[in-house]
Amino acid sequence: GLLMSNISVIEGNSGTTNASFSVRLSTPYSVSKTFHYYGGGTFGTGPADTERVEGNVTFAPGEAEKTIVIPVIGDVRYEPDEHFSLIVTDDDLMFAEADCTIVNDDVQPTLNIEDLSVTEGNNGTKIANVMLRATGPVDGTVTFLTFDGTAKAGSDYQQTASFLKFDNETEKSISLVINGDTDVEPNETFQVSISPYQSSAKSGRSSATVTILNDDLGIGPQNQAIAKGRKGNVSISLGVPSASDETIVLSSSSPAALSVPSSVRVPAGARFATFEISALDAPASARIQVTLPSGLGGGAFTVSATSYENVTLELQPSPITVVAGASANVTARLTPAAAEPQVIALQSTDPSLIDVPSSITIPAGGSTTFTLTALQRGGATLRATLPPRYGSETTLLFVDVIDTPTTPVLFSLSPAAGPAAGGTAVSISGAKLRGDCTLLFGAVPVQPVFVSETELRAVTPPNGAGSVDVRISCGADSFSLANGFNYLGAGPAITDVTPSSGNVDGTTIVKLTGTNLSGACGVFFDGIAARGVEAEGSTTLHAIAPAHAAGSVDVKVRCGRENATRNAAYEYAAAEEPSAEITGVDPLTGSQGQEITITGRRFRTTDIVTFGTTRAVVLTATGETHVVTIPDLPPGKVSITITDANGHVSTTGPIFTIVEAGAPRVTRATPSTVIAGNELVVEGDGFRAGYGFALGERAATIISMTYTRAVIRVPAIDAGTYPLNIVNAAGNVAAIGPSIVVASHGVAISSVSTPCGSTDGGETITIRGSGFASGASVTFADIAASNVIVVDVETITATIPASSNAGAARIVITNSNGDAGSLTGAFRYVSPFDPDGCGAMKRRVGSRH
Repeated sequence: GLLMSNISVIEGNSGTTNASFSVRLSTPYSVSKTFHYYGGGTFGTGPADTERVEGNVTFAPGEAEKTIVIPVIGDVRYEPDEHFSLIVTDDDLMFAEADCTIVNDDVQPTLNIEDLSVTEGNNGTKIANVMLRATGPVDGTVTFLTFDGTAKAGSDYQQTASFLKFDNETEKSISLVINGDTDVEPNETFQVSISPYQSSAKSGRSSATVTILNDDLGIGPQNQAIAKGRKGNVSISLGVPSASDETIVLSSSSPAALSVPSSVRVPAGARFATFEISALDAPASARIQVTLPSGLGGGAFTVSATSYENVTLELQPSPITVVAGASANVTARLTPAAAEPQVIALQSTDPSLIDVPSSITIPAGGSTTFTLTALQRGGATLRATLPPRYGSETTLLFVDVIDTPTTPVLFSLSPAAGPAAGGTAVSISGAKLRGDCTLLFGAVPVQPVFVSETELRAVTPPNGAGSVDVRISCGADSFSLANGFNYLGAGPAITDVTPSSGNVDGTTIVKLTGTNLSGACGVFFDGIAARGVEAEGSTTLHAIAPAHAAGSVDVKVRCGRENATRNAAYEYAAAEEPSAEITGVDPLTGSQGQEITITGRRFRTTDIVTFGTTRAVVLTATGETHVVTIPDLPPGKVSITITDANGHVSTTGPIFTIVEAGAPRVTRATPSTVIAGNELVVEGDGFRAGYGFALGERAATIISMTYTRAVIRVPAIDAGTYPLNIVNAAGNVAAIGPSIVVASHGVAISSVSTPCGSTDGGETITIRGSGFASGASVTFADIAASNVIVVDVETITATIPASSNAGAARIVITNSNGDAGSLTGAFRYVSPFDPDGCGAMKRRVGSRH
């Protein structure tokens, strides 16, 4: 037989380095034997990587080994490790192939984009050049998109989505067109976002702010549309500095929908004043009157404003690559879903490159898929425009149309994830695929099934958890798809179901014990999804058994694409279940507002817990525990009972002692420095109904509160240092906490575009607030979000990360200088298997988080 082994070689920075393949005969011939060989050549980006070799090698009688050399060409360009093959064969169909890995030894350059300010001008257009600079030579394509901020595409600047081609270069500029006008308006901004992932560079600063500097006098803008929940700005240009402190009086004709402050102060020496219009309701319109004092010349002016519903239009996949002459499906989705069908206008920035329908209709409460056809090579942008009731806002989709490749390439795998144990059937899309191709998942080879030039099918081999490159080798041609497949960790297992029976009405809380369980999993009884699934660590799930006819059923857990089943694990019975039984209460003494845990058996989410005759609030419930809040009762002893939905009363639990509630106290507040609108976490004890929090004399909004912890929102107050007080119902100070510094600038989050998302992640979310800066990071429950784009100081878009647990997720935005803001209670994860989806539950099942 003919034998060869895979090798590797360091690329080097210049000249050539020999890749020496050893070709061996398992049994030498007694006569001369000649083989033909070929391999190497040009591939990847940049100049040639190896010299192409082809020739014959002859083994003399008795000779067992020969060496074939392919020169590898060194350079200083960063490239991923690359591969090429040497093939040796003869007329008798003897065949051997070996792979050489060219190990990159160059440092990957980092690409950064820089902010820019440009004066607007009064008419025509001007070019603003935004610089991209890299720490080393870059090859390949860098795509870029512009996003509206306070500056709007079409009126203030020209929307651009295209790409730059780097050829061993360290800097390039993006030319943007700015529209001049004579409208009075505040300085406006828009964003430019770059993606270097089709190049040899890695991402550094990927988003820049372009500031259009106003150079007009008067008041404006005269007309503006504002999304509900957002704010618009009006600028007053005085022409000359104010001689003294002055006050401009403001009013709105529709203050309930479009509100303005009662006045705006103009300090001495100022040439400009600005104020905000807050869109509180939509759709609506208003005339805003601005009355100048005599010190500023007197007189009154008006501007107009309208408000519109705030929705997000998502196009997926984004961005998208399509081969010229082929078609691709794009899914359009509105968040939140509309109550009636909506017509979305579509437009291609270059109809010669991509062909799209003129409009699509998204049905009520759903999404739709349309077809995009690629015509010829180039980069184009699809613009989707919402109807006027949503402010005619646009969503962009960048489309990269490539020529049909001459060698095999891979585009994507579906599904792109599966268990580490392997066995996932995947469809691999690409171009120029052939029947002689071999796939490698990481380092593990697989022989695929050839379907067509654009599709292969395969079954994934076992591998360790994590993402792996998927590489295709077709003779001397190869291509690697970075992080093409994600191997998931071990699947779930069920070891016990307690209780093993319940009523047919479907109110029994069931505990599943096992391994690799999480709140992202779904629980199914005979294929019917259970509600209220919550995890307790990775070994326990609590769920409410759904209604079902009497009889024995299988219980299944599904976690992603993995599942586990326990056969005949649960018995539905037509007879009513026995009453609940209380076995313990911890602690046995407490005061109003404290949380206590009641333990026992046969508890349900529909249970009513009473202290004497007074009902308590149940915070969480499992089949064995109820966590409740002690109601407002006078000191003394009282019995605790549980009554189920059928009126059955539990056994009486231990006698509980209610003691006089102590004064509340604050032990800690974080952070110690905040800005108005940000959140403050207050720790201590004695927090309960009837008490509130204040910074100085201003009341703070309570976002959430337990007996020992509260999250409050800082009121709109001037910068300064304020004592954090607890006040009683009469408004008197009941406790004094630490001093809090309210800064004049920082980060605050006010709202998000969607209240919940799947634990699978992947959805785009828009976050509103203030103080956002380029380079900011976003986390959901301490999990980093991806594709973070700082649109402007008040807007960030990001891709929601996947989570292993359902439930509330605190959102934190952190600027590169360390300033941070958070939002609690506005977003939660739901399992993709939850039949309630984003529908709110009145009472949570399982452990509190």
